[in-house]
Amino acid sequence: MSSADTDSKASDQGQIGLLGVLPPGYSVAEFRIERVLGKGGFGIVYLAFDTRLERLVAIKEFMPQSLAQRLADYSIEPLSERHRKTFELGLRSFIREARSLAKFKHPALVEVYRFWEELGTAYIVMPFYEGQTLQQRLEGMTAPPPEQWLRELVERVLKGLDVMHQQGWLHRDIAPDNILLLPGDRPLLLDFGSAKQDIGHATQALAGLLKPGFAPFEQYGDSAALKQGPWTDLYALGALLYYAISGKVPTASVERINNDAMASALMLGRRRYSAAFLQFIDHCLAVWPEQRPASITAALDLLRRLDAQEKARGLKNSMGKRRDARTPKLCKSETRPFGFLPAGQGALSWAGGIAALLVTLGGLALWEPWSRPTVHMADKGLTVAVRSDDPGSAPSDQSSSTPAEAKPDTPALPFSAPQAPEVRLPTPPAAQLASPAAPKKKALSQQPFRNAQGANSSRARQAAARKAECESLTHILALDGNALAQRRFAQLGCRR
Repeated sequence: MSSADTDSKASDQGQIGLLGVLPPGYSVAEFRIERVLGKGGFGIVYLAFDTRLERLVAIKEFMPQSLAQRLADYSIEPLSERHRKTFELGLRSFIREARSLAKFKHPALVEVYRFWEELGTAYIVMPFYEGQTLQQRLEGMTAPPPEQWLRELVERVLKGLDVMHQQGWLHRDIAPDNILLLPGDRPLLLDFGSAKQDIGHATQALAGLLKPGFAPFEQYGDSAALKQGPWTDLYALGALLYYAISGKVPTASVERINNDAMASALMLGRRRYSAAFLQFIDHCLAVWPEQRPASITAALDLLRRLDAQEKARGLKNSMGKRRDARTPKLCKSETRPFGFLPAGQGALSWAGGIAALLVTLGGLALWEPWSRPTVHMADKGLTVAVRSDDPGSAPSDQSSSTPAEAKPDTPALPFSAPQAPEVRLPTPPAAQLASPAAPKKKALSQQPFRNAQGANSSRARQAAARKAECESLTHILALDGNALAQRRFAQLGCRR
């Protein structure tokens, strides 16, 4: 440290005591302080110049404002002896974190150049990263970020966390303001919460140090039953994604234990994001640790599995749509897109269809045009239907001594009496007109035979219609137990 630095130290003593930070131009080791980059409850980050390597760096200073104070010589000491033990506990945790970070090599984790102890505290030197936090980026957006962008970000963060977890470390403070977005939107995890966690347990003030909505409930206690692990960081990551897609901070985990009324990510983002991605967020945000993925590997496998399931569902639906497209349409009204009928409309459609079918079959059973007697003209091969209650309409069989035999397999044409066409009979020879009584009597003797034959044919056709209706009702009841179909089934005496 130069003499000029010592002189400036004395002149700025009042201002430094007020601000509690190192002033610009002050040198610590070979680094010259330029300005303050950030200040939190447990440390201060400075922009500094490395006078040896001639490059800008970032220096993090351990300075818990609730436990320590800066003196006139810029050194740091506990506020009182009562705070000393807790301050030293946090300082050891800060140094342990620095040693661990120096071993981690991953693009999503901060690189540590060096660390040391000085002025009653400790310092960590890191690269000077330029960018904005995820919190700042989200606040500047006019709409929720695209899913692909979030997926790439979270996968990079997950892989960085996996490197930490394999070394036995947890971040414990994942939040939008602790992720820095570098050029190319490369995420960088900042501010590990190890020192914060240790100090919070020692002072019994941990609840006030945690970020509500982002900390799982196991972080609020220190018992063996509330064991922390990779699932702890995964909860915070799920909370971060929940905030990104909805703009809402999740309900505090301690409030969700007894009554979890928080809206799911699947509900909030279903119109913008895939179901697989939203379900992944909900899995990470499960209240109980055993319901979350147990590791980063398990989390990535879960996301891939959910994606595969959704892709399979989409493929199945697309095949069904192509099959429907190949089906010829009868009219333009059938071109509406596929969808579920509103509640109650499906049942009404079944009932209407069944009623129409029963009316049609019943009408066929009651319509009996074949019950009318027929007259066969032997010489013309013509059959004409007449009413059985109009004996005068029966033609005379004087044209032949042996009337033509009726054909039981050929039904009569269903002409009603007023619409029956007039049939002009041929004029019989004079020899046949001499004795008309015998043929007339013989023709009358065959009339009951024709009526009986028509009745038999009517009963046969009624039985066939009843059988067909029973078969249709059997198929309908096999698909849907419709009450109308059951009553008609019983009326007809059908058997399954």
